[in-house]
Amino acid sequence: MKNIIFAGFILLALVSYTSAQTVNNKTITWEASDDNGKTKLIVKGEVSISDDDERIVSIAKNGAINYEQKSNKLQVTAGNNGKLIYRINKREKAVLDADDKKLLQSAIHMMISRGINAEARTKRLYAKSGRDGVLQELPKLQGDYARQKYLSALLSLGMSTPEMTDVLTNIGQYLTSDYYNAELLTNVMTIYLLDKATSKAYLNIVRDMKSDYYQYSILQKMMNNKLNSEQMVEVVDIVKTMKSDYYQSEVYKNLLKRAAFGETAFNETLDLVFSMKSDYYKTEIIKNLLKRQLTEADWTKLISYADKVDSDYYQCELILNIADKMPKNDGLKRGLLEAAKAIKSEYYYGKVMRKIAVS
Repeated sequence: MKNIIFAGFILLALVSYTSAQTVNNKTITWEASDDNGKTKLIVKGEVSISDDDERIVSIAKNGAINYEQKSNKLQVTAGNNGKLIYRINKREKAVLDADDKKLLQSAIHMMISRGINAEARTKRLYAKSGRDGVLQELPKLQGDYARQKYLSALLSLGMSTPEMTDVLTNIGQYLTSDYYNAELLTNVMTIYLLDKATSKAYLNIVRDMKSDYYQYSILQKMMNNKLNSEQMVEVVDIVKTMKSDYYQSEVYKNLLKRAAFGETAFNETLDLVFSMKSDYYKTEIIKNLLKRQLTEADWTKLISYADKVDSDYYQCELILNIADKMPKNDGLKRGLLEAAKAIKSEYYYGKVMRKIAVS
């Protein structure tokens, strides 16, 4: 009975506590409420905090800190000369008393735990205690937004390759959200794709994402860099994990434009494309594939897949495109004629046969 009552109290406590955070441009808002009242923090613009985490050093022009704890309200803004202006419960104060300082400290600690001044604090922690000093700070932070800010700063500080690889390999310990993983990877993309070990760890994070959209988003940005053939194969491997034909197709449209897209990636592509559910996307990807320089072996393999389209319309579209682009070769032509036999519609079959006859 005691255990049941205790569990009931825990449930009640959970129900009576709410919290939310929003980040919009240069404004971060965090608020929570429980039986003891409401706590709310709004930070607009850049804020600099002292090295000892005890004072506000500066606030950007037109910036402000607004902090509410139960019935007490604190506002900090910057005057025209940059001097900080403090208002406690709407009264401007030149000198803060002990209670005011306590309220200010509470606001500063909350700002730090929510990622304010993250880059400067990361540099200080790294200078003092290295990578481990920064990583030990992460459990003290609230939410993926703050942890991503620290990790992005850390990964930009010129660590050794083993250190960089280790941080990326263990990123799941610190971030749970695909969104913030994508933010992190975007921030450090170029340098981490240059080395084989860091590239592998980087791509493993993309592979482990649950969201097709964020995988697609990162892969599309990655392909603005010069990827090698090994990275291309890994990208194809990631595309295999996607559930959406649409996002797979969008990545392939970009992938097929890349010179490093070699033979291994070509074979992987055919295997994946013809396992898709959508005949439309199968046909769209193959149309893009046909724009590339293909070997006779490539054409032979591609034609061998031509009967793996369920719809007569799209099978007709596919074979017409192949017939239009493939080189003059009796063996390829025979293969295409054989593939056309799978078309059930007399109309589409006749259309295909006329095209093959003149190709």
